[in-house]
Amino acid sequence: MAKEFLRCAFWKWLGGCGGLFLVGFFWLCCPYRAWAEAPCGLAASVWAGYYIPQDTNFRRVYNKDNIYSDEGQLALFLEFSKSWFDQIELAAGFGGTQFRGYTLLGPDNPSIDRVKMSLLAGYTQVSYLFRYVEGQMLVPYFGGGFDAWGYQEKEEGDDPVRGGKYGYHGLVGVRLLLDWLDHRAAESSRQEFGIENTYLVFEAKWLKIDNFGESKLDFSGRLYRAGLLWEF
Repeated sequence: MAKEFLRCAFWKWLGGCGGLFLVGFFWLCCPYRAWAEAPCGLAASVWAGYYIPQDTNFRRVYNKDNIYSDEGQLALFLEFSKSWFDQIELAAGFGGTQFRGYTLLGPDNPSIDRVKMSLLAGYTQVSYLFRYVEGQMLVPYFGGGFDAWGYQEKEEGDDPVRGGKYGYHGLVGVRLLLDWLDHRAAESSRQEFGIENTYLVFEAKWLKIDNFGESKLDFSGRLYRAGLLWEF
């Protein structure tokens, strides 16, 4: 009798524990709770930067010389990213810029024919963020990735010439948390839009866009940019 009672009590206890485990499991995995109370690791950012080509003349393009008077040019980007453990981040983005100049009749002898080089850049990269505590105000980071660029060069009176280049880049940057400037606005953004953190970001990239050394046309150079990043 006592043995039967203990066995029945044991199975009821085990069933109760199993029920509590299932309730806890589904509560932790509930999509609404994950969205409403915990960051999902997604982020979006907009950037404005200054792209400085290694060779602003872009010489040896299509077996003729063109010269671009600008040493650097404004570039705009849109980027999306996903982070794990608040430290490892995978990002993908795209953007573009444009240079204008003149064709060359000879060394340092530009003609009156205008030429325009349009660049569309796509990239993916992995970064490590030195972020170890919640609400960390300054977050340095570094990383690297791969690039695929499309270009179009258009001279007056000629058909445009199009092509593509690929390569890689390294980067360093720092993020400045803006939430501390206005805690009420930060909490409102969190409640209404799911924005967990807002950062002002500064970044420097070193680009090697030359088909890994196999092509004469070289878009290698530097890119300095600043942006706003929203974490969800």
